[in-house]
Amino acid sequence: DVPLYFRVLAPQGKPALYVQSMSGDKPFAGPVSRLEWREGKYQVADALNLPRDVSFVYGMTVGDMFNKGGQQVARIDESNRLVIYEGGQRRYRSSHRFGGTELYLDFESLQYSASVATKMNQEQRQRVYVEGRLQVADVDGDGKNELVLFENTPAPGYLFQDLRFYEKGKLSSLQWNGQFVEVLWESQELEGYIADFTLVNLNGNEALDIVLLVVHPTLLGYGTGRSSLLVYPLQARAEKGERGLTEPGQP
Repeated sequence: DVPLYFRVLAPQGKPALYVQSMSGDKPFAGPVSRLEWREGKYQVADALNLPRDVSFVYGMTVGDMFNKGGQQVARIDESNRLVIYEGGQRRYRSSHRFGGTELYLDFESLQYSASVATKMNQEQRQRVYVEGRLQVADVDGDGKNELVLFENTPAPGYLFQDLRFYEKGKLSSLQWNGQFVEVLWESQELEGYIADFTLVNLNGNEALDIVLLVVHPTLLGYGTGRSSLLVYPLQARAEKGERGLTEPGQP
């Protein structure tokens, strides 16, 4: 096993592999650093300059969200609010909740367990929920970046410190207007919860596609559920030659 967390990020618009170390007494520690292939192997290169509040490689992203040539950092905080930083300072925190995940790490010093409950002593165990992907991209082809992320809705009574259960989810595309973020579009609500997504050009037509991993839990969240991989094309608007949505709010 490699004692590292891995995540693909694109601070300069080009995807690169980033890593963060595990620690013997913390679930995660140290900088988030880029890996590069050099001398026949991957080696640690430069580290991201992240705000003090951003200490985990997951549930965050870096990119030009303000569309002025710089870099901002966005993350989902412990209260599921979207927080955006610039120059190390917090510029925005949403009142609306985003994200939501059932994936967690059960941490005990020198011992790790991913996503499956263990028999660790409850008092010694630290449960760390791993928030999902945020992605910066020019989705509609207008030359301006958007911040795309998902929002899962918890089932009533199933949002506690050590137990989370979500019954539906949707994807949102946000854009900074100079003071706060505006919702440009939302997908339809999907039954189950969104575990992950990505924006990718699958067929080479210069239009992005949305690929979603959706988990459909069993009744009351017990037992083994099923998962689906969904693909939504962002269809081209022929009259302008731009990428965009066929209908507002629908991918």
